[in-house]
Amino acid sequence: MYSIVNLSASLMMVSSAFLYSIQYLDVKIISFFGSWTISFFRGVTGTAVSLLLAVLYVDNILGKKRKQLLVRGVLGGLTLVTSFIAVVNLDLHVATVIIATSPLWTMFCAKKDTWKPRYTLASIACIGGLFLSLYRKDYSNTHIVIGVIGALCSSILTSAVNVMVFEIKDEDTIVIVFYSMLCCLFISCPGMIYEQLRPNGNMVIASSSICHLIELSMAGIFSFMAQSLKTRAIQLSDNIGVIILRYMDIIFSSIWDVVIFKKQMDLLDIMGMIIIIASCLCFRCGE
Repeated sequence: MYSIVNLSASLMMVSSAFLYSIQYLDVKIISFFGSWTISFFRGVTGTAVSLLLAVLYVDNILGKKRKQLLVRGVLGGLTLVTSFIAVVNLDLHVATVIIATSPLWTMFCAKKDTWKPRYTLASIACIGGLFLSLYRKDYSNTHIVIGVIGALCSSILTSAVNVMVFEIKDEDTIVIVFYSMLCCLFISCPGMIYEQLRPNGNMVIASSSICHLIELSMAGIFSFMAQSLKTRAIQLSDNIGVIILRYMDIIFSSIWDVVIFKKQMDLLDIMGMIIIIASCLCFRCGE
């Protein structure tokens, strides 16, 4: 029987997917600043928000399992940076489709008692959709190659993050997100300095309007909300399969690509996304 708790977890994951797509949309709009600079400002804003909430509502800001939280934070920070590299260099729907392969890697990371055979079938179906979406892309373009590598790295790191969250379910959600935001801030700092000092770089202070600064900050706000909902969904769910619903950001990102950036998707793109989304929905309905 599908419990109310599992239903809540599923709704949280879908909401998280929507917010992640908004975050990626924001990143794509301000991509001229560079992925490292955007990641840095995301870290600053996210750290500030999560720290404030932790001080107000959490008794132990540093958490109980500090070593595991730190490892999860580093993995989360690297995941964010590589995903932004993918979004900056690829179309939104392409980047999110590749990142959506994380359940395949989760299959190898998760413990046997949390991964069921039907998860493998769902992952295989989604990977089939992935190949359809990536077929006939121009891989002679350097940006596409960098973007694909970044997306694959983000996918693998995401699987490790999901497993780590499942292992520290008893920690406060805000504390888990705080570690991730803080690590993202430190990891992206060297890259941000390079992007700001390089010739022909887009200096944030010198060339930004108030609108641009708000957009840089909003990346952290959207990320905080999306990551909090995703983390809480994993904590509430009785199995790690809820992460499959993370695929839903594919359809949201595709809408932004078509409506806002006027991108054209061919039949293989559409077929690939339909296969991925249908397998995700069928998978959760079978819980």
